[in-house]
Amino acid sequence: MRLYSIVVVLALIAGWGCSVPGVDSTKGTQEVPIPPGKGQLILKWKADDRNLLGSSWASSVADAYELVLIGTAGNRSVVLDSGSGQVVSVDPGTYRTTVLGGIKRSSGSNTAYLVGSSTVDSVVVTLGQRTEVNLVMKSIDLGLTAGPAYWGSPFTVNTAGKTRNPFVGMQLAGASTTTRPRFKSVELWNGYHEAASVTGTPDDWAATATGSVPASGTGVTVGLVGAALCLKGLDSLWVPTTGITSFSWSWSNRADLADTHPLVPYSEIVSVCGPPPTGVEVGLSWE
Repeated sequence: MRLYSIVVVLALIAGWGCSVPGVDSTKGTQEVPIPPGKGQLILKWKADDRNLLGSSWASSVADAYELVLIGTAGNRSVVLDSGSGQVVSVDPGTYRTTVLGGIKRSSGSNTAYLVGSSTVDSVVVTLGQRTEVNLVMKSIDLGLTAGPAYWGSPFTVNTAGKTRNPFVGMQLAGASTTTRPRFKSVELWNGYHEAASVTGTPDDWAATATGSVPASGTGVTVGLVGAALCLKGLDSLWVPTTGITSFSWSWSNRADLADTHPLVPYSEIVSVCGPPPTGVEVGLSWE
């Protein structure tokens, strides 16, 4: 299996934007005054020690970060900018605190593809006090495998994904085509194709599909069409990020990626076609 681990390397971030009710975005450090009726979160994080793709790759391509707070009084999010320290003022309460890291579809796009995340549960914000939260960003795992591509024979492709975060996942079985994983291949299906099976949980899942290799041709290309993300609520039920986050978060979707997008090599598989190894090739000529 081609299995990759994408590491998100995050510098300390201070700038906060896109305020929502109950959340005051403030650039600065612990010297920032606490607004009346609020408490403050001081967020610090680092990458985990896995860097199969290299920290330079991750730090150069990750361009979308968002803080998500899930609490008894409601769910809120804040988009993160670059900076050197970070403080966010929120209503007092207990929150599940998550940072999502990803790569935008394009520089001006609101769609972001997850590459890593971190969650600290049950963070208590007390009126008039500061609470420090230390997070470790964990990269996603994603992989594509395929059997041999013999002319005129069945062809099976498998994919698997892990967020490595039990509170962040991908939707698996929604009614909309954007809420379940699919595949796309011109050679096999002349376009999109539903998965024959999807197993696992949103944070650790697998899917498979089967097609028939054409009787001729040099290769077969299959792309993963990932679905929208979801978050685990306080009641342990998975809920879509839609309506909670500012970015439209998704698993990697080869169908929507430009050929130069950094996630392309990890979102498709190319198999060379040829005759079966037990086949007989006959040459005919006239004397």
